[in-house]
Amino acid sequence: MKLLFESWRGYLNEAELKYSETAAKEIFDFIVDAHRTKKIATISLPTDEVYYLNNNKIKNGIPLIWFGNVQHQDISKLPALREQWDSQTKTFKKDFLDVFLEKSYKLDVEIDGKMDSLGMATAVKIKGKQIFSLKVNPGLHKSLDQLKDTIRHELQHITQRLNGLALKYGEQLVAVGDDFSKLKTLELKDSKAFGRGKEKTGLKQVSRKRARELGISNDERVKRYLGDDFEYEAWMSDMLSDFTRWITKTKKISPVDLVLINYREQNPNMMASSSMKTTASLQEQDNIQKRKDIIQLAKSMNMKPAEVVKFYKTQPSFTTLAIRMASLILRSDKDLEQFAKDSNMPDYAKAAKTLKKLRPKEFAGDLVKNLELRLKKMAEENETPV
Repeated sequence: MKLLFESWRGYLNEAELKYSETAAKEIFDFIVDAHRTKKIATISLPTDEVYYLNNNKIKNGIPLIWFGNVQHQDISKLPALREQWDSQTKTFKKDFLDVFLEKSYKLDVEIDGKMDSLGMATAVKIKGKQIFSLKVNPGLHKSLDQLKDTIRHELQHITQRLNGLALKYGEQLVAVGDDFSKLKTLELKDSKAFGRGKEKTGLKQVSRKRARELGISNDERVKRYLGDDFEYEAWMSDMLSDFTRWITKTKKISPVDLVLINYREQNPNMMASSSMKTTASLQEQDNIQKRKDIIQLAKSMNMKPAEVVKFYKTQPSFTTLAIRMASLILRSDKDLEQFAKDSNMPDYAKAAKTLKKLRPKEFAGDLVKNLELRLKKMAEENETPV
């Protein structure tokens, strides 16, 4: 197990591709509550929920997207951009940037019962304006969980496009130096590749119809879809959603496990003895408080204090638990096939095997890291997927 973890270590840095959780909830509520009477809705996509703000080039690109792609102004002739630019740090001033992080984009959501796919996110121009559009066919979904996953999946693609465009604008700012008159408005098709993993495959998916026209076999078509760099991050999230549900339903983990592991990681010194330098009085007070905490935790979990203590001392960390669970589908074909069958997603078996070959280190590392983050989130919410 240790060797398995070591081989993935260099790929354990990134979390799942982010998306607007606010928009996801609003879209889900619209589809579930209003789809019988209303087929189209316009919702807001908060900018601060989709951008990766730890990247200065992306941050610098956000105002240019707003002026150039949302308001359709000529960004080469905007004095405000030059006035708010700090030539020393090569970034826009914080107060200026903060204004754009309080804005939101408009996203058209359409229920399309005739569409032959679960969902699709696009960006189209209507009367010269760039409009994001997300279509969903609720009738093709087998459960509400699958509907939520489709919404999240398509919103992640919008995250890729927006961050890729912001990154491209940020690079343009570097290229023009302080001469903002050279800035040019970019289109979404000009976006920099973003959120596509590290081990690029170069593969691109083709439709069934196009595959037939080109004489591409079904196996090769599926391989191209699974290996498509643009789909990788969203596919990873899809699999994780079903996998966390599966390991919960099959009792490979339990809500109690997660809550208690989370408690231990937040209180690593609960069972530790006080320092020898601590006075007897303070040591006794510390021990009394620890006992009270254990009793309170046991009561909240409907357990005996002794059971909590035993669990605290013997259970794994979230990292170790994630490695153990991920190994079920990385090392065991039997478990992988059972997971795919129980999830009613036979493609998962082929997906895992294909991605292990196409991304031999990254796929395993991403699965472990993102599963660990999912388990922590489930524990913090004190709930499990059902």
